[in-house]
Amino acid sequence: MNRSSKLLVLLTVFLAVVYAAIAVFQYYQQEALSSVSRRSVSNVVWGVAQMEVEYHRLMGAVDRQLNAPENGATDDLQLRYDLFYSRASVLDMAEAYYLLEDKSRLADVTWHVKSFFSVANPVFDHQNPQAPTPEQLRVVQNKLAGLYVPIRDLSLEALQSGSTMLDRRTLATQQQAVTTRWMTIFQGLLTLGLVVALYLQYRQREAAAVVAQEQKLRLLEAGARLETEAVQRAAQEDLFEITSALPLLVYRLQRFPDGRSRYTYLSDRAQEILGIPAAAILQDARALDNTAHEDDRAGLIEASTTALRKMHAFSRDFRIRRPDGLVHWVHCASVPRALPDGSVLSTGYLQVIDGIKERENRLHEVTQQQRVIFDNIPSGLIFTVDGQIRQCNVGFAAIVGLPVERLRRRDLGLLFATPQEHEAFRAQARQVMDQGQRMEQERDFQAADGRRFTGRLVGQRVVVQDFAEAAIWVLEDISERKHAEAELRRAKDLAEEANRFKTDFLANMSHEIRTPMNAIIGMSYLALKTDLNPRQRDYLAKIRQSGQH
Repeated sequence: MNRSSKLLVLLTVFLAVVYAAIAVFQYYQQEALSSVSRRSVSNVVWGVAQMEVEYHRLMGAVDRQLNAPENGATDDLQLRYDLFYSRASVLDMAEAYYLLEDKSRLADVTWHVKSFFSVANPVFDHQNPQAPTPEQLRVVQNKLAGLYVPIRDLSLEALQSGSTMLDRRTLATQQQAVTTRWMTIFQGLLTLGLVVALYLQYRQREAAAVVAQEQKLRLLEAGARLETEAVQRAAQEDLFEITSALPLLVYRLQRFPDGRSRYTYLSDRAQEILGIPAAAILQDARALDNTAHEDDRAGLIEASTTALRKMHAFSRDFRIRRPDGLVHWVHCASVPRALPDGSVLSTGYLQVIDGIKERENRLHEVTQQQRVIFDNIPSGLIFTVDGQIRQCNVGFAAIVGLPVERLRRRDLGLLFATPQEHEAFRAQARQVMDQGQRMEQERDFQAADGRRFTGRLVGQRVVVQDFAEAAIWVLEDISERKHAEAELRRAKDLAEEANRFKTDFLANMSHEIRTPMNAIIGMSYLALKTDLNPRQRDYLAKIRQSGQH
């Protein structure tokens, strides 16, 4: 075997080893690409979104049951709770832990939800034939209100993580395509080396070998390009499927350094929420910006510009006016990301919140009314937690003679002359309230300046989360009323004594007058038996008649 043949054999063996290594590398590369493609995030994002939707429906059902219990919506409330309970199972999915980057947020939301279920499960137990009471529903309502921010943040985190996962999938696909291309080029170079060796050995086969290798390279590149395009289309379809299932408008807005902006993606809720086709917004970004209500537009632009300049997350509630004239409250939230070309890509969503705003307005009105009543009632109102005054009105401050600010964090001991009196009162009040009864007592109290006054103190235990003992007290200064009652009793006694004196006087006077009168009546009667002239008889008859009456 000559030198050229040995060189050819050696080169053939070397190329065989290299090709085997390339084949192994491409096999693992294909497996990695398939693994990335199989990681679907739609179930987790859809599940979190459905959990948020069922949360709002459950909140609405609780509000309706509290506000209009006569409508008999208990079955609907039970159904809403069961659906929310089933949707919350998404928090235990392994895909959720893999998808969400902020593991502490997932753990925090899971803790809040489980804490809510620990309170709500006894209320909505199917084995309990009784309907939930208003007090139980208010407790559930308070716990639900505490879930609003964690669930909303988790939904936004799921959207962001889903988008990030899709971006990673696209990036991994692009990197795999680039690697495949370079491996193909490297393989081509090795093949070219083999062709050169064959050229030195077999000049006649040089042209045919080169043509064959070139065709192979073109086929490999075409195959890699088609595979990349297929993966990108699959990723785009997954994103559209996920966002279409959400009850909100998901978008991606790209802002360029020269001031231009365009929407690179819109879900199919644009027509439903904004009344504008998605195609019109993709063609002209100002079509969406112009829907902002004229009274909110300036503040919206300022807040958006500030968040973009600082590269902070944007979140704001504002009104929109649709082309048909309808006005809706919406919540908009987005997260910016700087791109290598200097532009900024913001991923966010737009959600209609008319129901939430209406509940907030009603709650604000009720709170203002309660505040006016609380501050203007003449009696003293006190809210105590674990024996300390947390809140009081100006009526109580006026009774004890201290400003409201100095009364907070103090106890009711300031109303008693000695600590012993206060401790005795606390023990009696705790015993009465532990039995679910109202504590009521009239006694002498002491103001801050030492002045003693008669007051009526009434207290009732209330349930407040995170506190062992909470109560509401009403204090009335009844000193004037007690003084008036005493004066009335004194006047009554004086009147009764005067009436008794009058009766005794009349009885005595009647006796003193009746004694001589009897003699006059008797003598006039005897005189009328004698001979008298008419005038004398008339006089005596009148005397006798007057004496008898």
